[in-house]
Amino acid sequence: MPRLVCFTNIDSGASDGRSAHGRCAVHERAVARTLCLAEESAAAGDYSEALAWLRTLEAIGEALPASCRAKREAWTAAIRQTSLTRRRATELQPSAEPSSTTLVTPGDRQ
Repeated sequence: MPRLVCFTNIDSGASDGRSAHGRCAVHERAVARTLCLAEESAAAGDYSEALAWLRTLEAIGEALPASCRAKREAWTAAIRQTSLTRRRATELQPSAEPSSTTLVTPGDRQ
């Protein structure tokens, strides 16, 4: 699968290296890269890892953009669906263990 490439163009807008939000440009790039890592993980089908990247941002106090919140909901739903599908497939598979049911006939009772 091709790897996604994320490019960010962050203009700090200030001579001290701070963005319009008062954050340093390095922080802004790190946040953008983390969002890219989440996207790459999801594109590879690893929704758990994608969600972990979003939780990383939330842990440092970043508010997720609305588009990321929507993606988080979609990725969470995909994990639930995969889990449900696997559970159903497991339930439908015949058991490899022999049945422990014993047939008792009237003559076997004491």
